[in-house]
Amino acid sequence: MNTPEALTGQIAAAFPTPPNTVRRALDLLGQARRAEQDKRKQEQEQAGTEGKDKPAVSGKATPEAGRAADDLPRPWDPATCPTRLRADVWSWCEHVAAWLNHEYCWRPDTMIPACWPAHPHIARELAALAVLRFTADRSRSPEPIEEWHRTIYPMFCQRMTDRLGESTCRTGKHTDWPAAARHATYLDTHTTRADAIAADTSAAGGLHVIR
Repeated sequence: MNTPEALTGQIAAAFPTPPNTVRRALDLLGQARRAEQDKRKQEQEQAGTEGKDKPAVSGKATPEAGRAADDLPRPWDPATCPTRLRADVWSWCEHVAAWLNHEYCWRPDTMIPACWPAHPHIARELAALAVLRFTADRSRSPEPIEEWHRTIYPMFCQRMTDRLGESTCRTGKHTDWPAAARHATYLDTHTTRADAIAADTSAAGGLHVIR
């Protein structure tokens, strides 16, 4: 009896390691979150020791403490990343897509298409999917990876296939955006919508009908 080719190699390949720039960005965000949590905990403890009649300082300190974290790039949202980091995120996503297609896709119609960079709806979610998987892999318990398998990845696949529809992208031949013309029409009618908004917010008020 011949041994199936799938049984002659590694059973489960390791998840692609993100570039150092991506890891550093995620580590900085984690440090910022922990700092905010520690500060909030200290403020709550201080408020408890001072008594209920004395005002707590958390209302003033928390927004300022969160400013640094708000300004940090988020690899799960590549649009927030500077050029070098964004390039590394996309490079990582390319490896993740290949890994997912090999490790999880038995049916061809569930594979991430080779033209995924031409599909913002896939590219945006792929970055978040990769970060969530990397985070789950680093967990000290199995619950996060089980949640990724049970909910996060299947929902990503469902949304991807729903949005691609009957596009030939699913069979390896890229199809240009079918809604491009309709989107262009939407942009061309911007003035009409702006007039409606202006009429609604003018002193006279009243309903403005878009024709």
